[in-house]
Amino acid sequence: MSRGKNKTESVPSSLLSQQENEKLEELLGRRCASMATAVAQLFMALPNSPAMWSLQHTGVVCFVKDNPQRSYFIRMFDLKLTCEMITIFSPQAGRQIWEQELYNQLIYSTPLPYFHTFPADDCQVGLNFTDQQEADAFQSTIMEKINQRHNRQEKKQRPPPKNADRGSLPPVPPAASPSPASFHMATVDIQNPDIQSSRYRSMPSPAIPTAVSNKGKKSKKDKKKGGRISKADIGAPSGFKHVSHVGWDPNNLDPDLSKLLSQAGISMSDLKDEQTSQLIYNVIQESGGMEAVKREVNRVEAMEENSEFLPHKTGIKKEVHFTDFEGKTSFGMSIFNLSNAIMGSGILGLAYAMSNTGIILFIVLLVCIAVLSAYSIHLLLKSAGVVGIRAYEQLGNRAFGPPGKMLAAIIITVHNIGAMSSYLYIVKSELPLVIQAFLGKQENTGEWFLNGNYLIIIVSAIIILPLALMKQLGYLGYTSGFSLSCMVFFLISVIYKKFSLPCLFDSSNATTLYNEDFSKLNSTCDAKLFTINSEAAYTIPIIAFAFVCHPEVLPIYTELRNANKKRMQKVANISILAMFVMYLLTAIFGYLTFYVGVEAELLHTYFKVDPLDNLILCVRLAVLVAVTLTVPVVLFPIRRAVLQIFFPDKPFHWARHILIAFSLIFVVNLLVIFVPSIKDIFGVIGATSAPSLIFILPAIFYIRIIPEDQEPFKSKPKI
Repeated sequence: MSRGKNKTESVPSSLLSQQENEKLEELLGRRCASMATAVAQLFMALPNSPAMWSLQHTGVVCFVKDNPQRSYFIRMFDLKLTCEMITIFSPQAGRQIWEQELYNQLIYSTPLPYFHTFPADDCQVGLNFTDQQEADAFQSTIMEKINQRHNRQEKKQRPPPKNADRGSLPPVPPAASPSPASFHMATVDIQNPDIQSSRYRSMPSPAIPTAVSNKGKKSKKDKKKGGRISKADIGAPSGFKHVSHVGWDPNNLDPDLSKLLSQAGISMSDLKDEQTSQLIYNVIQESGGMEAVKREVNRVEAMEENSEFLPHKTGIKKEVHFTDFEGKTSFGMSIFNLSNAIMGSGILGLAYAMSNTGIILFIVLLVCIAVLSAYSIHLLLKSAGVVGIRAYEQLGNRAFGPPGKMLAAIIITVHNIGAMSSYLYIVKSELPLVIQAFLGKQENTGEWFLNGNYLIIIVSAIIILPLALMKQLGYLGYTSGFSLSCMVFFLISVIYKKFSLPCLFDSSNATTLYNEDFSKLNSTCDAKLFTINSEAAYTIPIIAFAFVCHPEVLPIYTELRNANKKRMQKVANISILAMFVMYLLTAIFGYLTFYVGVEAELLHTYFKVDPLDNLILCVRLAVLVAVTLTVPVVLFPIRRAVLQIFFPDKPFHWARHILIAFSLIFVVNLLVIFVPSIKDIFGVIGATSAPSLIFILPAIFYIRIIPEDQEPFKSKPKI
């Protein structure tokens, strides 16, 4: 059987019955697998009381390989359990109650064999396991994955050995040996309080609950399967603070300590000096022990990764893996995917924008927004590279917590609703003209099937709603490629029409060749290089709307083969350049065809010239099919955002699935029916959600996520 077709088997818990393990498998989902499963209590050191453990949940904790998200998570599930070791009765049984993604710098500690701690996104977390064997297996699985990441990063740093050196260890690089009197560690400030990118990861863990601590004093036979967890077992913090001992043998150093000393310029020979060795020992002990050493090493590695575009002393670039999954999308296909994400209905309004600003001012604005879009992608990639996050909303969560995640989700939702509205407005505007052309009518005679408001309701009910009710996107994902092809066809047609149509403002042409008299516009076929009018305010929103692709950048980055920031930045730069050329050509040739007579929706302008033109009719049909099939594709992420905001951790339910889709389509139809022009959609969305996604949020994420010790607040990039 071919590789990848079989689902990875989940590891069951020995404390659960077969039925309960099957229930857990159902909650995990078809494409997720638990690599370690255990019954445990979840404690948190909440931000308002960081020195005290607070019991949050009791349930089944799993170390999950999530294939759809291409990452690993620690998740806890609430089950209605009745087993030998623990009894849990919950009115909300059968749901996920907590999760934490395994980020690049996670430090998993075991102060007691059955009480494990690690820093989560918002606070310190403790897991109190019922069974020690399950605790050991859980720790072993997580540490194996963490070590795999570290080994992979080290391999990327290590240059290939020369033939003469194969089979032997490389020599220790020479370093100047400072005298004991002049020794200092100024190059590595391990006392920095903001040593981690997350606000809470530098905080010490609170004391272990008393009952959990006392549990370790029982004899081995009493711990054969662990005691039953009860509320009485959980006591107040005892003031315990775990600090690792730092003594060393120069010939058998801890890898993290060895790396830290190397970064500080301390050689192995320095450690043999008793005075120097004691001084180093005292400094590290006063700074927090081995936990501080590990945090400092992670901080320095993250800083090196952030500055990978700068020259390195060793000539070796640090390459941080974005996820544990190797991307399989080629460089060229990634460019196509991102170009597809940029391209949208905004291209239809660019000629109108140029008519309100003139050619020179429009080109200046187009260049500025394209450059700023590329730079904001650079900020997104740097922010995501520090914390190993693959989603726009998760960056909001890392920067501002749950409110930041909700803000990002709401802005993305508003923008996608605007995109859906623009697509349906094209249907409202163009479908009556296509039907009119097929019937051979020069004018709209008022029948119901030539009324755009009726037509969008029919199209929404017969085509869009059934597709939106699908549980998965399936083949709809391929319609985006068809949409890009249609826009290329549209551009070719616009260029061709510029050279096939004579001047529209000649009165003789207007009365003999065209369906509408353009001579009443009192203009000539002269292009304006610079102009300002009352409609010029729409220009920047229309251009900004046309360049939004930032929520899709990180998923494409995840899928990129041999992914690193520099390679992904090239993908973004080439994609933006390609769309810049398409936008510029469409705007220039559309404007030079109709001049001030161009409308907010360019295709609609051609109807006024010749409603029965076969080429434009083909373009209209292609664009109509593309935008109609794109609406349900855009609806899927909106529904997912709504579920995350209002129904977090709820299992799939058809009634909720259908109701959200119906409500969204209903709201969008109302907007399209009552909005007088597509330029109003471009203007509102381009002035609100588009600037937020392109300019505001990436900059704020960068300021909040990049630590000040790596990039001071008043540095040029942050300013």
